[in-house]
Amino acid sequence: MAGDGGFTIRVDDLSGAAVQDLLRYHLAGMQATSPAENVFALDLDGLRRPDIVVWTAWRGQAIAAVGALKQLDPAQGEIKSMRAHPDYLGTGAGAALLDHLIATARARGYRRLSLETGRGPAFEPALMLYRRRGFVSGPAFADYVPNAFSQFLHLELGSDGGSGPTRGMTMRMIDLSHRIEEGMVTYKGLPAPVMCDFLSREASRPLYDEGAEFAIQSVTMVGNSGTYLDSPFHRYADGADLADLPLEGLAHLDAVVIDARGGGIAVDVAAFDGIDVAGRAVLVWTGWDRHWRTDAYFADHPFLTGAAADHLAAAGAALVGIDSYNIDDTRGRGRPVHTILLGAGIPICEHMTGLGAVPAAGGRFYAVPPKLVAFGTFPVRAFMMLGD
Repeated sequence: MAGDGGFTIRVDDLSGAAVQDLLRYHLAGMQATSPAENVFALDLDGLRRPDIVVWTAWRGQAIAAVGALKQLDPAQGEIKSMRAHPDYLGTGAGAALLDHLIATARARGYRRLSLETGRGPAFEPALMLYRRRGFVSGPAFADYVPNAFSQFLHLELGSDGGSGPTRGMTMRMIDLSHRIEEGMVTYKGLPAPVMCDFLSREASRPLYDEGAEFAIQSVTMVGNSGTYLDSPFHRYADGADLADLPLEGLAHLDAVVIDARGGGIAVDVAAFDGIDVAGRAVLVWTGWDRHWRTDAYFADHPFLTGAAADHLAAAGAALVGIDSYNIDDTRGRGRPVHTILLGAGIPICEHMTGLGAVPAAGGRFYAVPPKLVAFGTFPVRAFMMLGD
C-alpha cells in the first residue's frame, strides 16, 4: 500500500538483503547506544516469530524504513524494530511507517499500542515522532522490567483515545491498491502508463479570470495496470463487461482473508477448508506484493490451482482477489482459474497489496472500476472498510 510522501509500504518476509542489512544496522545502533542489559531489539530469528509481522517502506526499489508489530494479546500490540534508513532520515519514511502500524493496530481491534525505547540524544528524534502521534510515557508492560535506561510509551486506541484524524471514529479504511505511476510495468510484456498534460496550468490561464488555473491530464495505459479488476468480458466475448457488473458484487462485500503464505506457490483447495465463502470477497494473502516493481515479481509467483477455483465457484464466492502477479500459473499457457471464475461470473482482483494489515474476517471489501463499456479489465482503488 502507498504511504505518505510516496512511500510504498508492504509486509516483508525478511528474505531480502536490503531489509536484512537495515535490521543489522538497527541492532548495531541499539548495541552502540544502550547498556547491554537494556538492548531489547530483535534479530532476524526473533522477528520471524508468528506473533510478529514486519513491514518495510520503499521509494522505488530503495528501502527507506522498517518496523514491526507484535501482538501481546488480543487487545494490545507492541511496536518493534522501528528504524529509518540513514539515506532517508528526515524524509517522512519513519512517520509513514509508524502511521501504517497505528492504522494496522486499530484494524486489528487493539485498545493499546505500546513500545520500549531508550534515553539520550540518539533516541530523541524517534521520541519526538512518537509523542507527535499521541504516545505518552507510562509503566513497563509485558515482560519488561522498569530500569534507569528504558522508557515505556503507550497510545490508547479506544473510542475515547487515539490521535490524529481517526480520533473518536469507529470506521477505518485500509488501502489495498498499488500506486499507478508513469513507467510502471505491472505485467511483463505490456506497456507501462504514459502520462502527460493535455492542458497544462500555464496554458489554461488565458481561459479563466486572473488567478485561476487548472490542469487536465492525459494517461495512456492498458487496463491491466496497477491493482485491477477482471470482469467476465476479459475472458469471454459474451461475458459481462465492466459497465455490466452490479455494484452489489463489487462494494461492501463481506470479506475473508486467506493466509496462504508458506505453503508453496500453488494455493490449493486445502487453503479454503472449513471457510464459508458464499457471497463473500475471498482475498488470498501470499505476501508476493513484497516483490512489486522488481524482476522477482514476474516469475515463480503464487497462484490458485484449477481445483481451488472450482471449489470457490461451487461454494458461491462473490469475488476473488490475490496479491500476486497472476491468479493463474503463468509458467504455462493455460489459464484455468480465469476460465472457471470468470465463467461463473466471479470478478477477479489481481496485484493487490497490504493484505497483512487487515483481519481474517469482519471487513467489508470495495473494488469498483469505472463504468466502461466493452472493457474487460481496469484499475480499481481496492480497500477494506473495518468497524461498525
